[in-house]
Amino acid sequence: SRMSNKKILTHKLAAENLEIGQSTLYRLVREGKVRALKPGGKLMYRQEFLTAYTLGFGTRLTASQRAQIALLDSPSSEEE
Repeated sequence: SRMSNKKILTHKLAAENLEIGQSTLYRLVREGKVRALKPGGKLMYRQEFLTAYTLGFGTRLTASQRAQIALLDSPSSEEE
């Protein structure tokens, strides 16, 4: 389903996902290198934001970058 791409992760899970420390992730968000959502002042992340960072895309994505991310984040490429 298309929902896997909309998976929302907590700050802790996002840091684990990227294999970096939570303080490092805070810094990346502050520096504008990782996009974050702030519902109620809490940092939350979509899987696609993390994938964009790991691919070196930054936070403003082109259509082709979005397509690449969707491909990588699709359930078929997940080992579940």
